[in-house]
Amino acid sequence: MFFILLFNLVFADNFGLELQTNEKKCLFDSLPKGTIITLQIVANSTEFEFEFQLGQKTIETMRKEILIRYSKALSESERIGICLNVFGSKPINFLFTYKTGSDTDHSQVASKGDLSDIETQVNQLDRQVTQIKTMKPYIYEFQMSISEQINGYSLLTLGLTCITTIIIVQSLKMMLKRKKVV
Repeated sequence: MFFILLFNLVFADNFGLELQTNEKKCLFDSLPKGTIITLQIVANSTEFEFEFQLGQKTIETMRKEILIRYSKALSESERIGICLNVFGSKPINFLFTYKTGSDTDHSQVASKGDLSDIETQVNQLDRQVTQIKTMKPYIYEFQMSISEQINGYSLLTLGLTCITTIIIVQSLKMMLKRKKVV
């Protein structure tokens, strides 16, 4: 069941594989630290599961996809495993494109340059959070002054409404006394 592939530092290979119903096949390779691998699998059905293993640990699982593209840069010397498990009712044909070393497609693999971009963005966010924290007391003070102004305006409006009401009531009383209605 297990098929072992031993490759050099730079290697590209295209090969096909047919798996029967309920069959599982794993392909293994031992690669040195820093090796970049890219893998493309095209299948004629979606009734299978793909697993990518580093050592004894499964780090990626994909199901029900006709086209799988996977890239990984190895941080340590590792034995990698690519396992396919067919769970459908028909045999499935697979076409593999497996590349290691300088033949790989580097556009799909993260680089240190990407990390520096991410670090820059994280640092910018950290500075913004620090600015917000330092501005918090000023924002609170500004909010309180606006709240006091709103309270003052509300009291002024209430006072003017009361004064206007008193003036209108007094004017009506005087007018009614002159006309001798009251």
